[in-house]
Amino acid sequence: MYPGSLPSIHFSRKSDHAWDATLTSPAITESLGMAIGRNLHGGEVVMLIGDLGVGKTVFVRGLAQACGVSRETVNSPTFTLVQEYHGTPQLMHADLYRIEKTDDLMNIGWDELFDGSRVVIVEWADRLPPAQLPHDYLTIQMTHRSRQTRSVTLTATGPVSTKLCQQVIQTFHGTDGTLS
Repeated sequence: MYPGSLPSIHFSRKSDHAWDATLTSPAITESLGMAIGRNLHGGEVVMLIGDLGVGKTVFVRGLAQACGVSRETVNSPTFTLVQEYHGTPQLMHADLYRIEKTDDLMNIGWDELFDGSRVVIVEWADRLPPAQLPHDYLTIQMTHRSRQTRSVTLTATGPVSTKLCQQVIQTFHGTDGTLS
């Protein structure tokens, strides 16, 4: 798909910092990842929340592809816990599915991931204790609606993630992201 036009995704504003959309196929889920990836500069944090099979890794494949990483090399790092991808910007992809306690985070060098130069993408981010969350991050919550269809909510927690959301929405709507 990249560098062509992206499939259409219609976002509706949920609040000043949250937007909802429906993703109707894995290709559209990947295109959302690509749209976000095209707007990353380094230092951003993307938290992914959703059940098994909802499309979190499909989303990351699109994001990584937009940063110059071969989509075939992107897999969920369930057993390695953290995977590094050498793209522009550099990506750190963490999967917290197997994390059971905060000490496990320290064993994988959690604090070092947030050095401000690379993008950190976290699957199963809802397993993080609030004290381990950075100040500014984008949460992408995905839920099953049917076999192919997913609901997605983008929620920004600070100025960097809000700007990122607005840029992504502008990609699909041609507006400044301040949808009614």
